[in-house]
Amino acid sequence: MFGLGPYFLAAGAFSLLLACVYGPDIIDDLILPRPPSPETSSGQHRQWGPHKDDDCSVDGEASRPYKLHVEDEVLADLQDRLLRWRPPGAPMEHSNNSWSYGVDTNFVEKLVQDEWSNNYDWRKHEAQLNAVGLSETVVDGLLIRMHNIRRGAGKKAILLLHGWPGSIWEFHRFIEMMQNHKALDEYSIVCPCLPGYGFSSAPTIEGYNIVAMAGTMQRLMEKLGYQRYIIQAGDWGSFVAQAAAYLNPSPLIGLHLNFFPVPPSPGHFLMEEFKIRYYDDKDSQDRNLKSRDFAEVLMQTGYMHQQGTKPETLGIALSDSPAGLCAWILEKFQSWSDPSLPLEEKFNKEDILTNCMVYWVTNSITSPMRLYKEQIRTNEANAVSSQKVKVPVALSLFPHELFPPADTLIRRKFQNIVLFRKHKKGGHFAALEHPDLLLEDLVEFVGLQQ
Repeated sequence: MFGLGPYFLAAGAFSLLLACVYGPDIIDDLILPRPPSPETSSGQHRQWGPHKDDDCSVDGEASRPYKLHVEDEVLADLQDRLLRWRPPGAPMEHSNNSWSYGVDTNFVEKLVQDEWSNNYDWRKHEAQLNAVGLSETVVDGLLIRMHNIRRGAGKKAILLLHGWPGSIWEFHRFIEMMQNHKALDEYSIVCPCLPGYGFSSAPTIEGYNIVAMAGTMQRLMEKLGYQRYIIQAGDWGSFVAQAAAYLNPSPLIGLHLNFFPVPPSPGHFLMEEFKIRYYDDKDSQDRNLKSRDFAEVLMQTGYMHQQGTKPETLGIALSDSPAGLCAWILEKFQSWSDPSLPLEEKFNKEDILTNCMVYWVTNSITSPMRLYKEQIRTNEANAVSSQKVKVPVALSLFPHELFPPADTLIRRKFQNIVLFRKHKKGGHFAALEHPDLLLEDLVEFVGLQQ
């Protein structure tokens, strides 16, 4: 009997090892909602809008040219509203940070009355968007407007996906830099307005979440004839890219993400906390503490709760007031970048206003906010978002990003990390704030995937 002792000990040790390796995943499978199969998910083709697939076909082409032109009446109405803007009553003196209660009212007043009303020229920026080239097509009943810049053999592409409160304007300098970089000559560039954002039409029925959007984006690329592509994305675009990897990884060369929050999981929590504390470097440990700072999370997610519960209510206010819309967006550009720097040192005011104009002239501020509601309306979107990503990924981490995850969590989520670059400056809007740094990472990733 005693002679069997070592065997029982070995068996026990082996069982403990199996529990440590496979147990956390089993616990997660038991507790977390399970995603539907790709074949039964919202990512499959569905008529989400009223448009027909052949509405934009010209001579057999998958898309047709589109020229952006905002009617003079829309611009005149905007000017009238800006001139009649009423600042909020009961101004407050702030002892230190004038953005600590939300947007800096004095900054907004100067931006609206001095810049937007008197000096801003929409026609100039409209011409810039047209100069890059715009086209339109229909996918899933949705009218998708985009930059589609064909290069090389036309079979490979880089798909650029923005989020909220960004727009395709967020990529305007980044696209120009991409076009001028020889390493990317073989890649076409596709930059769509996400459905419901800016110049693309919005879904007209409930249920259009990130999984459905990922399906639309993949069918868009297929319709345009791109057999293989990289997705570069931040904000919602990052979630859409990861959902695309779940739905159909075969056309994906890889993902380049500059926003990649990874929440803790029930099964892995204790083991990951141990690894973070004893194996991760100090930078990773600091990020872990930042993402777990409950007070800071509350401070930065008030907008998310509002947009995720009552987007239509907020939409009425923002659709009626350009100053209100500007303030709602402007505050995110300040708080999601280095808060110690003045906004004008990080972003060009014309870029901020043009981004606001994309939402204003299309009256589209409400439909993007519905995506937050759709994300929590059912378990599907969050279940898909919790899946591991197995396609090759490049990760660009900027220090003032929202909810930056610890290295241990990143390694659990992303199974094939080809490049992980930690930058020393920058925040959430990397393509607009530091396009040079983002491009360096993209070019290196492309080179590694050749």
